[in-house]
Amino acid sequence: IGFLAPRRSASDFKWEGDFYEPDELSAAGLPRVLLVGPCPPPPLRGGVQKGVALLLESLIGKKTSMRAFNNFRPQDPSRRILERLLYQWGKVRSFLSDLRTNPVDLAHVKTSSEINFHQNALYSLFARRSGVPVLLQIHCGKFEAFYHGSGRAAKAWIRWHLAKATRVAVLSEAWRQRILRIVPNCRIAVVPNGLAESELLSLMPDGSRGRAQILFLGTGNEELDREKGLEDLLLTLPRVMRNRPEAVWVLAGLGNPEKARETL
Repeated sequence: IGFLAPRRSASDFKWEGDFYEPDELSAAGLPRVLLVGPCPPPPLRGGVQKGVALLLESLIGKKTSMRAFNNFRPQDPSRRILERLLYQWGKVRSFLSDLRTNPVDLAHVKTSSEINFHQNALYSLFARRSGVPVLLQIHCGKFEAFYHGSGRAAKAWIRWHLAKATRVAVLSEAWRQRILRIVPNCRIAVVPNGLAESELLSLMPDGSRGRAQILFLGTGNEELDREKGLEDLLLTLPRVMRNRPEAVWVLAGLGNPEKARETL
């Protein structure tokens, strides 16, 4: 019967509902994100600053309408303690005002250790008190030493914030295990450092995967090498070498090259 029925014109059909462009449709279910981290003028220094810039420029950053709450302030040892406390309280008030004025679905707080952790813990605390879930991302190879070197009250404060975060993100599986030893009930995920699209293109300018040559430059100190990720590299290197046997790996400047060789 359908073959015998006359063909109807497209104008006979009534379209109802919302219209989405392809990019809008793919981002419709993504949360609105407030990224808390340092946004200094270039040149960028350190993994936290680079990570903030990388996220803001990324496709996922654009799809989530990600914006930054800039907590950068140049170091000034001459500032008195009262001045520092008043400044920090002012930043917290600005943060709360931002959350009220421009509601978001998630606060992504980047932190390292020492005073930086305690400052960012306040943003995490007030975001949660405002009903906003918190992703607390740790960028610091010295975090474990920072925790163990803290007093009893400070340790309790650190554990409490790690346990209360909606999710904690670390850079590697080794760091996930270290944080779990501090807070066994921590909800934690591994999010490795990424590369910008321009950096990927510089590695593969014509889009092809040529013969790779990779250099890991150590610090000359075994503990610092561990903090910089040598432990994770040695753990994954055999698997990577099996998948890419043509690649050339150079590990130089290690604090304990004999131990690294035995691990491999």
